[in-house]
Amino acid sequence: MTRFHSGGGSPQDIGLLGDIAKNMLGRTFCPLGDAAALPMISIVEKFRGEFEDHLNGKPCPTSIPTGW
Repeated sequence: MTRFHSGGGSPQDIGLLGDIAKNMLGRTFCPLGDAAALPMISIVEKFRGEFEDHLNGKPCPTSIPTGW
């Protein structure tokens, strides 16, 4: 995510994030693994368009305006 957000990401990274999270789901000894995987799966599925927009140079839509 850090590399992606800093502008070094690629379109394949979007799917990779989801694939890594899906591979973690139900396969870790620690139950916190599922707790980390589930939000990432949802984020990639629901906000894929925003990830793609970010790759195309559009700013994050949730940026807080200056002066707040």
